[in-house]
Amino acid sequence: MTGGLPIGFDLCNSTYIGSTSSGLDYIAPAAPATANTKSAWTQLTASVGLDVCWMELEFEITGSATVGVSIAIDIAIGPSGSEQVIVSNLILSAQINFGGWGHICFPISIPAGTRIAMRYQSTAANSSFANPITYFSCKVYDGGLTQMEGVAGIDAIGATALTASPYSTTLTAGHQAMGSYTQLVASTARDYLGFLIVPDNQTVGDQTNFPVGQIDIAIGPSGSERVISTLMFDQNTLIAGAVRMVAVPAGTRIAARSGVNSASFTGHVGCVVYGLYQ
Repeated sequence: MTGGLPIGFDLCNSTYIGSTSSGLDYIAPAAPATANTKSAWTQLTASVGLDVCWMELEFEITGSATVGVSIAIDIAIGPSGSEQVIVSNLILSAQINFGGWGHICFPISIPAGTRIAMRYQSTAANSSFANPITYFSCKVYDGGLTQMEGVAGIDAIGATALTASPYSTTLTAGHQAMGSYTQLVASTARDYLGFLIVPDNQTVGDQTNFPVGQIDIAIGPSGSERVISTLMFDQNTLIAGAVRMVAVPAGTRIAARSGVNSASFTGHVGCVVYGLYQ
């Protein structure tokens, strides 16, 4: 770029936060005591050692032999007992007798010296399913001279009331074609400078066809939707897409649609969009 340095993604220092007693850089967080209820907070660090502008999360969840599971993760900052949620309800699902691996990255601004914690809820937290999140890893990054600032927080758009399965908005997937649009929100509550798309099999994936699918995110009135981003996904390895730096103003209707390449698809497709705000 002529005329100077571009402002964008310029990450430098990094560190893991949260570790096992053996020093490995992942943890098994505190499990929810009951289904559809947030767990106690698990501290990731008492005082982060750098000015965070980027966060990378990885986590594994496991469906049991008899039931699939959906989870919703919160990330918070602040003292114990006064945690402030800055990333709400990151949702992922695993099918019956099947694991799910989540990998989500996003810009977030957290000053050095801040305490960071996480908690989650599950559709299948009970005595026979003690801890659906088997592993949870968090890595944070500082930024170089040209790194853009992180955002203040991230909203879940299309998440349900989280009182029962599924946690995500169900999309009617077309078979070898795109299905109809499903509204995620009628009017956004604030301006978003970008977003993440997270697909979700809603615990009922198609383990026979293993289809590849597509999700379109669109804005605009019903019947006049305009696609602003697209995500390809595999029904059995659902990983969030990259951050889309597409601005969406307050008051915007957001909808989603999906299609798979199988003519006999029997699974479910869900979706949540995560809006990044300042």
